[in-house]
Amino acid sequence: MGRHTKPHTAKLLKPTDDQRRQVLMMTGFGIRQEDIATALQIDKKTLHKHFRRELDTGMTEANVRVAQALYTNATKNMSVAAQIWWTKTRMGWKDTSVIENTGDRPPFVIYVPQPIDSTTEWLAQHAPPQIDHDPQT
Repeated sequence: MGRHTKPHTAKLLKPTDDQRRQVLMMTGFGIRQEDIATALQIDKKTLHKHFRRELDTGMTEANVRVAQALYTNATKNMSVAAQIWWTKTRMGWKDTSVIENTGDRPPFVIYVPQPIDSTTEWLAQHAPPQIDHDPQT
């Protein structure tokens, strides 16, 4: 064998459905491609060749599943925490609590509001005022 030739010992990889699910899941979890290749006992080049779709879409599919779960929690399960997170991150709403130092208190006073028990109560405190878009005729 010449100095620059490699022995042909690599067998052809035929990815199984289980391996494809594994790569999709690990990619979605943010596991590094080097570590995915190690887990499958293949090199990174082989991973790229045979699992390109899974590597390209794993993170997006994971994000979609989390977003679906969050949306379900906010809308069907009436989770106030999920609703608050959604309105703050997706709709740009924010807390309007004011911390004021009047001089007769220590300089770092933190106001902690009472827990909110319902969506209606949270909306009353934090939602922007409704604007009537239907002019009187």
